[in-house]
Amino acid sequence: MHESMKQPDTHEDLAIMLVTKWEYEDELKAIEEILSDARERNVAGKRTTLEKEDDIADLMVPGPGPANEKLEVQMSSRRARK
Repeated sequence: MHESMKQPDTHEDLAIMLVTKWEYEDELKAIEEILSDARERNVAGKRTTLEKEDDIADLMVPGPGPANEKLEVQMSSRRARK
């Protein structure tokens, strides 16, 4: 509840106001945790993708050639899927 609201007239009103405030705070905390979990999963997915791209890049040999062209095509298609 907002501090600018009228002060409760009775202890019962105060109790109701506090419980309602705590319920809202708990709901906000749950939403924050859900968003945090989703972000952690997203970061893990991005990390996996980047590590796979690094593995492919490590396989490339210096200079032009058919092996590098094939790896470049694979890396480009992975980037395009994002």
